[in-house]
Parts: sequence; C-alpha cells; structure tokens
Amino acid sequence: MFGGFELSLRRHTEGYPDPLTVARFTSWGSPLPCLPMIWVYGSPVAMPMAVPNVMIELPVPDNRALLRKQVNDTGWSAVVDVLSELADQAIELWALVHTAPSRAPCQKASHDMAGEQSLDEVNLAHHVWIRPDLDIALAAEPNLSIVTSIRTGIFGATGVEPIHQDLACVKSRGLPFGMLDQREVIIHDTGRFSPCNNMLRLESGKQLWHHFFSCSICDGASGPRAAVVLHIIPGTKEVEHRFGDLVQASQTLADVCAALAAVDEASGRALLTFLLPACGQALSAAVAPRQARLSSELSQLPALDPWRSPSVAAGTARPGAGFEAEKDLLALASRMMELGYANFDLNLEVLQMTGGDVEEAVAFLGVA
Repeated sequence: MFGGFELSLRRHTEGYPDPLTVARFTSWGSPLPCLPMIWVYGSPVAMPMAVPNVMIELPVPDNRALLRKQVNDTGWSAVVDVLSELADQAIELWALVHTAPSRAPCQKASHDMAGEQSLDEVNLAHHVWIRPDLDIALAAEPNLSIVTSIRTGIFGATGVEPIHQDLACVKSRGLPFGMLDQREVIIHDTGRFSPCNNMLRLESGKQLWHHFFSCSICDGASGPRAAVVLHIIPGTKEVEHRFGDLVQASQTLADVCAALAAVDEASGRALLTFLLPACGQALSAAVAPRQARLSSELSQLPALDPWRSPSVAAGTARPGAGFEAEKDLLALASRMMELGYANFDLNLEVLQMTGGDVEEAVAFLGVA
C-alpha cells in the first residue's frame, strides 16, 4: 500500500491479513497511514510527512508485563500501568522506519524572536490517527473543524532531544520525555493540521540515525485507545537510500532487521527488543549471520556523514519581527498561544482585526 516492507504480526492471534491493513489518508495526494507520524510543520513540500518505508504491526502481549521489557526508560513502567487498563483491541503497537524528513525552519515564535532558524526539529502529528476516517469526513464537510487534545510522550530516545518545554501554553509545547502530557490537535480549513507543537530535536552532527518510542492516548467513540510506536528516522536522504536499497532486496522480517542493524546497530537492537515477545529468540538467531554479511558488504562503501545544521541566522530581531513576514493568521494565532494567549479563536479574531499584526494584537489583548 505504501511501498517498502509491510508486515502484520498481529494476524496470528486476531486474523489480520498479511500484508497489514491500516487506514490511510489521501487528501494530500499521496497515501498516508493513519498513525502517529513524523512530519515537519511548515515544510513547503507537497508531502511534509516522513512516510515510512518499513511498517511492522505487533501483537499486544497477553502478559502486559512483557511490555515493560520492550522499552528501556525509567518512565515507561508508569505508561504500561496505563496501557494495562485498556483492552487489547484498544492498543496498537507499531515499528516504523521513516523516510528522511524534509527539513524546514521550525515555526515556533522563540526562534523568530532570537533572530534564528532551526532546521533540526521534527514534529509528531496525531491528526490522521485520531480520525482514521478523515478523508470521508472532509468529503462530507470540507470546512471540518476539530479542536481536541491527546496525551503523548517520548521514551527510550537515542539521538533526539527535548525542545520548547518552557512555553506558557502547555498544549503548545514540544514533546514531553519520560512521561505523558496533554498536547493540542487541530484540524481546520479543508484538512490543514495545527498547531506547531509536539516537536523534538534531532541531534546534529552526531548520528546517522535517530530512534525513540512514542506513546499516545486519545478518547475514541468507544473509549480511550492508545498507540505505541517505535520511530526510526534516517538523518539524511543519503542514509535513507542506503537502507532503502537493502530493504528492496529483503524478503523476510529477519532480512529487514539485519539490514537495519547493519546500518545502525542501536536502532537495530531497539527493533529486535521490541519484536522479542512476538518473535522470540529465533528471530535474533536468524538476524545475526545476515547482519554480519551486510555489515561486511557496507564496509566497502564510502562512509556517510550525519546531518549537520547549517549556521543560519536572521540577524538581530526585535520581538515580533519574525511574525511580520508571515500572514498566515491561523499559524500566527497558534504562535500567540505559545506567548500565553491561550484562546485560539480570540487570537484569530483579533489578528483579523489587525491585518495579521501580532504586536497590535498583543497590545489589544493586554498582558497574557
């Protein structure tokens, strides 16, 4: 459906077909799996999502205690306690190896005010996950507006860092690490996604690959549901393509795991640990010789460089200067929320009055 390698291990206990079945969102022109997805808010490309080229759906362990061993993070145990209260059918477990993100400047106001640009940040979008029927809903009501919130958090992170944790509006902050916290999700104007939140920083100049687990919980029509996703992200297109060539030649799950371990041992180990309750030690035994062979072959190729953030500065900026170049009122209203003006609709109304002038809007509203 999406290209690359797709497999559902859940079929053994729940009759799922192979390849996997997952809802998709197509209103942006290309199919997008309805899962928590990596993207870059504000990216100018047609598909700003880092669509995965490997998708593996895992079964929920009968013994929930096994979940505690799948993620190495001190805060994970408390999350497993929360998941233990949910029925199996309300929990999704996924491993996704993404394509490299299309980097673009982070849209947070703090960068504008500092006169800088940040190209190291990506966002975690929940919009199509909370509404797997979003295509149908938008066809019936193009101006559909949804404002809600989810609980989410990052665990077992390697090569990523928290960012934007000190904003006055909690729901507009970056992703919380080691815990679950509320974050806002907005769908508006024929399928646009807001706000600019749920970001984390990919470490620059250090690693070719980055990985982490996200846990997200939302309220569905039949009660709460959760998604636990291992996100594995290549830092550059060159890194993505080297792994992609190996995936194209893969025929089994062991082949894919060996390919990942050969290009990045840490990410490969995280994937194998996540798969262990479903596949057992037999998978590790099958991966080892394949990994050794691929590692030997890759050692003959030129070494790849990690992403390094260019030194980009916009000069000294006075507060609000960065806003003036952008007249997207919805984005500006979201940015004002970061400054403590928590009423999105009121922000939008005042911005419409001021023609998108944030300084005038702030002056009109007074001290946040």
